[in-house]
Amino acid sequence: MKMYSSIPKGEIYVEVTSVRVKLAHNKNGKVNPKAFVTIVIDNWLAIRDMRIIQGKERLFVAMPNRKKGGEVKASDETVTNPEVLEEERLDIVYPINQDGRKMIEDAVLAEYEKVLNEGSNE
Repeated sequence: MKMYSSIPKGEIYVEVTSVRVKLAHNKNGKVNPKAFVTIVIDNWLAIRDMRIIQGKERLFVAMPNRKKGGEVKASDETVTNPEVLEEERLDIVYPINQDGRKMIEDAVLAEYEKVLNEGSNE
């Protein structure tokens, strides 16, 4: 397997050492996500629940996230209500710069294409 590494900072290299892609089962091909992904970084950190999503212009990798709880006023009290902001989500794990995001997306999308091609050859 090809190793994908980020731009080194000093003597430190970070690599995506493993990518597992599980295709989503959808009948019409239009449903998102296209696949679910787990990656391993430097053989010691696993990140699960990533998704490959078809955006308006291209495929992209969505990081693991959770719903953001909203606040709603009930009489004069503020109550946390996770139903209020259904669409608003917070990433749990995410790259903090473009180089890191590109490294992860390149590795994940390359493996996704490989899985798709293997499936079409069967």
